[in-house]
Amino acid sequence: MLLTALILDVALEELCLLWLPKFVLRIPKGAGGALFGRIYASQVLIKMLIDIMQMSFGVGALRGLMFALLASIQCTVWGVPDSGVSASPPVGDQARLSDEWVYQRAKTDLYRFRLKITHEEGDRVVVHDIEVLDARSNARRQLISVEGGGVVSTSTDKLLTVVDANFDGYPDISVMAADGGAGPNVTDFFYIYHPQQKDFVVDDELSSMTQVSINPNGTITSSFRDGCCSHGNSTYRYLDNKLTLIESLEESLSLDGLWIETTRGVLKDGRIAYTTTRKKAPAE
Repeated sequence: MLLTALILDVALEELCLLWLPKFVLRIPKGAGGALFGRIYASQVLIKMLIDIMQMSFGVGALRGLMFALLASIQCTVWGVPDSGVSASPPVGDQARLSDEWVYQRAKTDLYRFRLKITHEEGDRVVVHDIEVLDARSNARRQLISVEGGGVVSTSTDKLLTVVDANFDGYPDISVMAADGGAGPNVTDFFYIYHPQQKDFVVDDELSSMTQVSINPNGTITSSFRDGCCSHGNSTYRYLDNKLTLIESLEESLSLDGLWIETTRGVLKDGRIAYTTTRKKAPAE
């Protein structure tokens, strides 16, 4: 009996002092908080059981081992994001799982989403990764690296939007990539869903546009503002599965400040035909 207790004692010391610290070291930056608190609490619990077992053997030792194992299992249930195991998403003010991973309110019938962000000055953030999770099991289905994103300012659980960007009947997603500047010229990164491969792929063309609107009539509008004296918009439609410019408008103040010049473009016979008109600028 004494030998059994000593073996259990050594095994629990190994679990408490060696294995759990190694587990903590494997946790990526920003995955602390509640997870680290659970691990620390489990360490304290296990250490207390070790002390008790040093004074009580037999059935008490076996019970101590069972509680210690349950405590360690509690730690692994809150696994790191890379494991593919995620806790049920919090809601409301608890939407942020940690300092970096944030569940998004937008979701589809098949998927829910989480973003890895970095907090900048004030309430501004930068999006680094999109985690696509199975809506039923919450297991990871895809990890998308967001390349070239800038700083944005909005609610951190509303950075991602679900929208049918290419009008194929399947929900796609967009993520805020940059804001600021004149306008402001907001940029979103668009990821088109491919039902055969069951994954989302970035659409470089849509992602390069500013202030994109997906319209109910099957068109896509992109607007811009260049300082105080120039602005415009372009309208696109998918023709033969290709995003095609069908109309554009740009207004600007002439270099001498005397005229407002308006250039309109309209798709005709497969080409954009442009016309430019000008009118007297209003007196200041």
